[in-house]
Amino acid sequence: MGAASCLVWALNIMVVFKYMLCVMRADHEGEGGIFALLLNIPKPASGLLYIVAAIGASMLIGDGMITPAISVLTAYEGLNQGRLQDMGFAPFIIPATILTLILLFLVQPLGIGKIG
Repeated sequence: MGAASCLVWALNIMVVFKYMLCVMRADHEGEGGIFALLLNIPKPASGLLYIVAAIGASMLIGDGMITPAISVLTAYEGLNQGRLQDMGFAPFIIPATILTLILLFLVQPLGIGKIG
């Protein structure tokens, strides 16, 4: 079991350090991350490099879309637990989640400085 743990930790540490050294240091006109890597691919590069960068960019965009939805949904589902379970919040969880996300994304372009 110790050898398996050592292997898992070695792989995790290698991936984290490679991510920190490669992706986090990438720069394209002040922008960083996976999009900078995507834009800094040399022109005569192989198709595999483009595919890997496109998959990374897709995963980043997907994560940015799903994380707020899951966070808001779980917050509202918490109203249907414990003492509040019999209060009848269940039919309002999904509509309240959708309304909250729409409002958040409508207010987001204003920036935090204009809101608070």
